Amino acid sequence: MLDGIAEELAKDRPTDERAALALTLARAARARDRVLLARVAAESSGPEGLALHLASALGTLAPLAVERADGGYRYRRGGETLYVEDPVAAHFHAAGRWGPPLRPNPDRSPRLARGAPDALVREVLDGGVVVAPVRSEGMYLPALRILRAGITRDAALKSIVRWPDIAGFGRVGDRIAYEPRAGDPVLLGESPALGADGLLELLTRVRSGALSPHAPA
Repeated sequence: MLDGIAEELAKDRPTDERAALALTLARAARARDRVLLARVAAESSGPEGLALHLASALGTLAPLAVERADGGYRYRRGGETLYVEDPVAAHFHAAGRWGPPLRPNPDRSPRLARGAPDALVREVLDGGVVVAPVRSEGMYLPALRILRAGITRDAALKSIVRWPDIAGFGRVGDRIAYEPRAGDPVLLGESPALGADGLLELLTRVRSGALSPHAPA
């Protein structure tokens, strides 16, 4: 279904039709759609094209120009302001969270991965960001950021591996790795604060909670 929407969005259509398609696609937050959303937004201009720029901004985890509103989103660009009603977004925002797509709460400071696993899992599922320093063979790697939507090493949160794309986690010696739905396992490293077992437990529990239909919205 989403591939079909992307195909239709790529066609030459009136701006209002493109905006509806782009916003639907953006809410799914698929990495492979970001280039298309950015291109379509770049092709638009004027107030009628603001919705396309909003859709492109929603594809990132930290859309600085996008604001939460009671019934959806507020977007500012070039002196223009756009308000978009979105009942699903309103549900998330009323609970103090960002979505769709799911993203960290921008008003919440990141938390270092140490202490009780239960508290760290709750922090992530409640919209926070847990930062886990990791190392490999004595060398420190970019810190792992664990979010309600997935994991990333990017401090700006512009790229992410989402939980549905991860089949599971395991150990390779003292290092933790994840198995993608397609491709070879990816090494993440070991957390000096949590250790390999602690990091494995945290990632496994957060992924399970995030994918559970009964998890907090």
